[in-house]
Amino acid sequence: MIGGMLVLYGPGRNEVVGRGAAAPSTSTVLTRRLLSAGALAGPVYLGVGLAQALTRPGFDITRHDLSLLSNGDLGWIQVTNFIVSGVLVIAGALGVRRALRAGRAGTWGPLLVGVYGLGLIGAGFFVADPVAGFPPGTPVDTPTFSWHGLLHFASGGIGFLGLIAATLVCARRFAALDNADGPRIQ
Repeated sequence: MIGGMLVLYGPGRNEVVGRGAAAPSTSTVLTRRLLSAGALAGPVYLGVGLAQALTRPGFDITRHDLSLLSNGDLGWIQVTNFIVSGVLVIAGALGVRRALRAGRAGTWGPLLVGVYGLGLIGAGFFVADPVAGFPPGTPVDTPTFSWHGLLHFASGGIGFLGLIAATLVCARRFAALDNADGPRIQ
């Protein structure tokens, strides 16, 4: 804090926010909203998933993946959770693209985060197969994959590979900064 104002330091981040600061441009406001949407994706996904895990009959969080919540009469809740979370991640990727514009990770970082968002959306459209006794009435040992179960698995796998690659690409950008610990808030 300098004179009651928050100062953000770092490459392209030397700006003052607070009393007496100029109003942010429309572009800056849009970027912040997109980044905020991306930041909400994780809490929304986990919050909705955990709420279901604790209330859905027969679901055991120690044995079942959250993807299995896409099955049964209330499966639409988890399907919607996947799709909404994926859209929020893609919005966040657009915000990251706008924030990082030039330099390392300015293109590939957001693109790979967007792949993760698309993976979540794909996991919502292609429902996981019922397994391990969920939903209730499903045999404990279900040995086969359906085509939609396989596409659910593939969508998630591709999405997570995109997320892993995005972290590596972005880590390379931030490691190359003169300020080794990245942007700092004072």
